[in-house]
Amino acid sequence: MKYRRYKLHRESKERRRIIAEMENRQTRIPKHPNPDALRDFKEVPYQLRYGKEKKDAE
Repeated sequence: MKYRRYKLHRESKERRRIIAEMENRQTRIPKHPNPDALRDFKEVPYQLRYGKEKKDAE
C-alpha cells in the first residue's frame, strides 16, 4: 500500500511539473513585438477580397 501512495504522489508531482512547463511555454516572448502587426496581418474575409478584385478587374 505504501508503494501505491508513493506512486500516486510521484504521478501528481510529474503532472504538476508538466502543467508548469506548459504555462511557462505560454508566457514566452511573442515573435511579433508589435501587436498591431498581427491585427493588420489577419486575412480579409473572402467577400471583401472578392469584391475588391472584381473592382480592380473593371
